Amino acid sequence: MMDRHRELLTGLFGTLSFGELAVDCFFVLSGYLITQSWQRDSRVLAYLKKRVLRIYPAFAVATLVCALVVGPWAVASASAYWSEFSMLRLLQGLVTLFPPVIPPVFPDRPHPEINGAMWTIRWEFFCYVAVLATGVLARSRFRFAWTLMTVIVFSVWLVERLAHGLAPHLPYTYWEHPLWRLLSCFLAGGCFHLYRDHLAPSRRGALLAWRRCSHACFRRRPASPH
Repeated sequence: MMDRHRELLTGLFGTLSFGELAVDCFFVLSGYLITQSWQRDSRVLAYLKKRVLRIYPAFAVATLVCALVVGPWAVASASAYWSEFSMLRLLQGLVTLFPPVIPPVFPDRPHPEINGAMWTIRWEFFCYVAVLATGVLARSRFRFAWTLMTVIVFSVWLVERLAHGLAPHLPYTYWEHPLWRLLSCFLAGGCFHLYRDHLAPSRRGALLAWRRCSHACFRRRPASPH
């Protein structure tokens, strides 16, 4: 298990890192914006075009730069790298939105992936498809269907977390398939958009949220027996 003793957020709560929190927040924001995009223009082809242009061009550039520039430059032997390199596998990964499929580049580092942040892209596109499927199947009952799906997915996520343990102050680890957590965040963002008229901010609500957050963050922990 990765050593996180210097990670501030993990040290405070014993669960999430700042990196994982950033991913969750990104999916919440993405859920809000993509749901808003569908509500504004529910034409299937127009929606797909915008989503493909949102993902694939930048993903393709990042993949090719990692594989053709960074990879051979970072390894000890460029010739060995090219002997193991497969353009077919690289293109297959690109089409299916997997991180660059290339020979090992950083095998002795805590994060051996050449661009580990790219792992979320395929899940993000899956969420885009979920918006499209809900819009096409539910049509005028989109909000009801979205809310029902949010409740179901959050329930599955909770069961998964309980199955993997929720003991406090233990390092947080991703599941083998993190779809439920990321989809939960995306669905929550969609709900923020769909129910935005009922979520008007208020000073009282902001003050209450701040007090609860402060209490959770700065409450004194019990002294260690050792």
